[in-house]
Parts: sequence; C-alpha cells; structure tokens
Amino acid sequence: MRLSDLYTSRTLGLRGLTGTPAALSRPVKWIHVGEIISVDEWLAGGEVLLTTGVAFAPDDPRWADFVDRLVRCDCTALGFGVGVHHDTVPPLLLEAARARDLPVFEVPLEVPFIAVTRTVFDTLYREKYASLREAIGLSRRLLPLVANNRDPKEIVHILGGALQRCKLSLFDYYGFQIAFSGLQESEALELWHQVRENWPCRSSVSYHRPEGHIAIVPIPGASDTIAFLVVVQPTEPSEREILLVEQGVTALGLTLGRLASLRDERRERASDLIARASKRDITKDDLVAEFAALGIDSTADHVVIACRQRAEGTRESAELISRVEDHAVRMGKSQLVGWIGDVLFIVVSEPHAGAAEELWAALRTRGWDVAVGRSETRPGIEHVDESIFEARTVALEGRRGVGELSAMAIDSLIGQIADANGVDNFLAQTFGDMEDSERNDALFATLEAYLRNGGRPGPTAAELHVHRQTLAYRVDRIQQLTGRNLRTGPDMLDLLLALKLRQYRRNR
Repeated sequence: MRLSDLYTSRTLGLRGLTGTPAALSRPVKWIHVGEIISVDEWLAGGEVLLTTGVAFAPDDPRWADFVDRLVRCDCTALGFGVGVHHDTVPPLLLEAARARDLPVFEVPLEVPFIAVTRTVFDTLYREKYASLREAIGLSRRLLPLVANNRDPKEIVHILGGALQRCKLSLFDYYGFQIAFSGLQESEALELWHQVRENWPCRSSVSYHRPEGHIAIVPIPGASDTIAFLVVVQPTEPSEREILLVEQGVTALGLTLGRLASLRDERRERASDLIARASKRDITKDDLVAEFAALGIDSTADHVVIACRQRAEGTRESAELISRVEDHAVRMGKSQLVGWIGDVLFIVVSEPHAGAAEELWAALRTRGWDVAVGRSETRPGIEHVDESIFEARTVALEGRRGVGELSAMAIDSLIGQIADANGVDNFLAQTFGDMEDSERNDALFATLEAYLRNGGRPGPTAAELHVHRQTLAYRVDRIQQLTGRNLRTGPDMLDLLLALKLRQYRRNR
C-alpha cells in the first residue's frame, strides 16, 4: 500500500496538504493514533500517524521538533484531524513539514479516525493475502526447476517476470554474471562495482542511488556465500516484492548448491593452475589462456601473496580461504586464490599499494596468526612461477607479518655460515667461470642490481646508467658463465645468497 492509495479513497475524503510526488509514493506499513510529542518512541518506521494536536497550541514552537521526530523515525505521513482542538491544520506544522518533506493530510471532522485505520488495515490485509498467494504460486513454478537441476537463468527469468518493475542480475562470488533480467549486459559491470563497495556482503544490503533503489542479496551455499542477486527498482521495494525475492533467492541457493559450490569449483581450478604454474608444468599459451579463463589479465602487472598459519592445525583451512577471498576482492582489479599444500596463494592483477599489509591486518583482527609473503610486482603472467616461489619462500620462513624475499634477513645468517664447510664449493658452483672472467666487477655489479630490482630490466639499466641492450648483453654473459637462468626463482635465490657470502668475505 502506498500513501497515494489512501488519498484516493472517495469514502474518506482526505485532503493532502504537503508532500512531493516521491514522498506520496512511500509505502504504508501500519497506522497509529498518537497525541504526545514523544510518540516517535513507539514508531518502527513506515507508519501513518493520526493526531488532533491536543498537546500543542496553534503557534506552539514545538511543532518543528515534533516533525523532526517523525522524520527521524521514518514516519510515512501525518494525518491531522481538524474541528476537535484545531479548526485548521496549524501553519507552523505545515511549514515544518514542507521543509522536511513530510506528507501531511487533513482528516475532516465527520470522518472518525477508526474509518481511516479500518481502510488501512483492510488494504494491508488484502495485499498481504495476495502477496502470500503470489509467493506460493511463484514457489510452485520454481520448485520443478530446482528438482530437475535446471539452469539458474530460467529462475532469474521467471523471477524477473514476477517483479515487473525490477531489473535483476545474478553474479557468482567472483563477479561473473550468471544471469540477468531487464538489464543490458553493459550495466552488469557497474552493478558488480556496487557489490564490491559493500564487500563482504553476508547479509542483504539496500540503499538509494540516482538510478533507483538497489538491493544486494547474498545467495548462501552449504557453508559460504556462493552468489549475489542484485535487484534494481525505481523506489523502495514493497513487502510483496521482498517476499517474491526471498522465494527466488531460496530457489537459486538450492539450484546453485545442487550444481556444486561455485566457490569450491573455482578453488580447485585455481589451486591446480597455481601448482602447475609453480612447477612450470604448463605451456606459455596454456598458462595465459587458463589464467584469462579465471579472470586474470595476462598482460597486466601482477603480484603473488602467500599466506600460511604459523602454528599447524590451529584453525580450519576452509575458514581461512573464505576470509582471504572476502578480503581479496579489494586487493586489485582481479584475483585468484588457491592452495599448494598448506600455503594459500593469492594472484592479484593490478594490485593496490599495501594490499598484503591490509590482508595481514584484516586476518590478525579476526584472530589469525599468519605469515604473509609478497612477491615483486611483475608485468604479465608469464613469470608467475618466480612470483609464487618468492612469496612461498617468505611465508614458509614463518615470521609474523608481511615480508619480501629481497628484505629477508639473510645478512644475519651470513656471518654464521661464511666459513662453513662447503661454502667454497657452493660459490664456485654458483658463479662458475664468472670470477675468472674479464670485467668481472661490471658483471657482479650488474648481477647485484638485477637481483635488487627483481629482474626488471628498466629499473636495473637506469640504476647502472647503461643502455638496455648493454644490460641484456651482460645478463646473457652472466648466464653463460654461471650456467644459471636469471628468470627462475631457485637460481635467483642461489645467486643472491652467493653474492651475500662473497660480499661478506671481501669486506671483513
């Protein structure tokens, strides 16, 4: 029931005095009679309040405060009975109501308040009964689809037909649009941004935007949220619309759950892909294609973050990945989360600054004791294996907080192992013929700068003040003399450790 429906009743003869068209379209949820200024303490929102103004004089300055109280508790309208204590509706009341856009209507002396309340009660009863019958009918249409494992698109289509003034979009947990009704596909991306702004949505969220009223309804699975239904409509939903959406959400939850958890399926794919990428057990073309299929842009910068509990078996791993996924949406343009053993990896495309620190802080706030490793930011996805290696190495070290391989406290160990048995052989095997080569100082300086800059040619060449072709020649020469590949994590780690040992021995 809308307020405008009450005004159109010919038997009541109510006369609207204030209220914009938007205010007159507000829903009426209940009706109440009150004659005290603190009546707002008994209102829950959406009521029409009837009063004769017995507690106020016509020029009472408290009219403005009375209106403010009603607006704050989301009162739908004020009905003023004239001819009892006031011959007309007081001008101060109307002035305050216009300023706050509170609809006020006049109830004639010959119309008792009980006639108004009966009209409202009868209308609400008929609407609730009709809504219940419609919801039962919708449920009967949807249940066969659920029982026969039909496509969720069919459920969204039927729900959209029932909610004629609504636009619907069904997203999976990761932002892929599963189905829509009444929307252009181009509108989907903007709606997903609305979901991200309210992340993580574990309960329904609704708010007003220029395009209308937006409701974000999570679809629950067995243990996690598996999808989101976004409902866009011109005004706030009626009880009928809320009831129909609930029926649709129930059917979608059962259907998506029976088709298997979308989140679990993606986790398995992500874990398999990350594991194969770390072992380089995948071709370049397949690597690019599979990451793209999971939403990771193969040409964008990426960073890998590894997360591991510092104490084994302290909390369920399923709970950890759920928490990480909830936070990861805010870490960059797109993300992929999966396991290798007991280490959880997040591949983030176009990462935000401080993403790893924010993740660690969020987990710590929820009682997780974790070590977080972060790789260097690299262009493209081709060398994700090196990023995985770097992040995992730091996470496995087990230090609380966020660390990077380049910042690990290797120096503190160098003094203890510099003269250990086998170090000479390690240095000889690692550097190969580079120690004996001409211009070896330039090669060692190049190697040190290259590792310090995470293998990025641009920053390395700028630091050394050489042309990139010169740098490329030196890198090729280093790889020839050492027999090492400067693009793989294990070789880079060996060379970094060997450089630290060499510098320590030369400087002591």
